[in-house]
Amino acid sequence: MDPNTNSNLKKYIKKHKKLIKKLYTIVDHEADGCDEFGITYWVECKNGETYRDWEVNSIIKKEIDKLYNEVSNGFKYNDTTYYFNTQQLEILFNSL
Repeated sequence: MDPNTNSNLKKYIKKHKKLIKKLYTIVDHEADGCDEFGITYWVECKNGETYRDWEVNSIIKKEIDKLYNEVSNGFKYNDTTYYFNTQQLEILFNSL
């Protein structure tokens, strides 16, 4: 099935990607020494968790990849599970 024709799927992906990015928005930071690249920081995100500043982008990517895997294994809506062409789904996922 072509994922581009399923508006519920598009809304779901867009909403959840936005939520992931929002949860990992940095709300506070604290300097914690230096390395060969400069000052290192501990950061606190909107989700209340603390991370090293360099970890946040990879965590966001990992969470979005998890969302993609969940959707690519079948998208359930109103007691019906939809399966999509994974190439088209990947293109849609990256465009939203």
